[in-house]
Amino acid sequence: MFRKVDRTPVGSDTGSNGDEAAIGSWVPLWRVAGIVFIAYPIARIILQPPGPAVAVLALAATAMFAAVVWSVARRDAFDPARGHWWLAALDLGIVAIAATLTLAEPESGWIVFFYFASTTASMLLPERRALALIAIAGIAAGVSLLPTEDLASAVVQGVAVSIIGMTVYAMSALRRTNLKLHEARMELAAMAVAEERDRIGRDLHDVLGHSLSLIAIKSELAGRLLPGDPERARAEIADVEQVARDSLTAVRETVSGYRRPTLDGELAEARVALDAAGIEPTIRHEVGPLAASEDAVLAWAVREAVTNMVRHSAAHHGSITTARRGSTAEIEVTDDGRPPPASSKPGSGLRGLRERLERAGGRLEAGPQVDGGYRLVATIPVIGPPAVEP
Repeated sequence: MFRKVDRTPVGSDTGSNGDEAAIGSWVPLWRVAGIVFIAYPIARIILQPPGPAVAVLALAATAMFAAVVWSVARRDAFDPARGHWWLAALDLGIVAIAATLTLAEPESGWIVFFYFASTTASMLLPERRALALIAIAGIAAGVSLLPTEDLASAVVQGVAVSIIGMTVYAMSALRRTNLKLHEARMELAAMAVAEERDRIGRDLHDVLGHSLSLIAIKSELAGRLLPGDPERARAEIADVEQVARDSLTAVRETVSGYRRPTLDGELAEARVALDAAGIEPTIRHEVGPLAASEDAVLAWAVREAVTNMVRHSAAHHGSITTARRGSTAEIEVTDDGRPPPASSKPGSGLRGLRERLERAGGRLEAGPQVDGGYRLVATIPVIGPPAVEP
């Protein structure tokens, strides 16, 4: 029922500390108010000494009030200790003493203890118990005044006792709500930071993994062409330069959040990468037009599959097929190369691709084929007509 709230600020945001200080800035005022309330009955006993029995009961009620205030004021707003049964018992004890003193000495002003009880009840937990205690204090005050006051005056006094308690209760509830909102904001900020970090990690892996593989392949090819075919080697080096420049642009777009590849572009780059790696490509692009977000997810799938094929498969032939089947779009990438060892775990690239697909409501299947080679299938749902984006 109760929970302890961890309000450790996320990161080094000084604004969080400022909000936390503002939320708890009323706590000292509660303590000052408690001291004033405690001082009143003591001063009343000193200045106008009552009988011994009345003095003992008044001091007992004051001590109970002080114990509750001290226990509550130094605790967190959600601390389960605010719901201890003995705090409610002390509050009921204050109500009982207030009723006894009011009936014994109607004109002595001990009705103030009903206000003490109502105020302390408002800061207890659970909230239903606090409201019940406030109501009990108000009803007891009205009933205690009936023998010496008319009905209207007794009702007014009882309602006033409950209103004071409800006012303090509302302020306490507002503080608890502010704390919950503050905690929720901090959690959302932490989630946003984690999500952005994951996005950048996935995008950088996919962008740089593909580009660096292509640069390595073309550089190796250029080295083999020298010195026999310098013109073709020069062309390959020019391609390496262009890929490096494109990679730099892609990294900048990834960090800024503007990176969104296209399926057509990735299929074209896949053909170039497979040709450069000596893998004969077969590409069948039949998925048709897609929304930009759907197109981008499948484009990332093509990039990851082709990168893994170039880097790890040692294949002679690779096939890429895109298709649209009813309300789903699918990409299938196969090769006839060397499958990964059965004991190997999926790399970070496949994990990131699986996350992308799951976020789009799709799924990923990847693994060795029965007759050799490797197969990757990525599917996502296609909802509605293709979106037109500027």
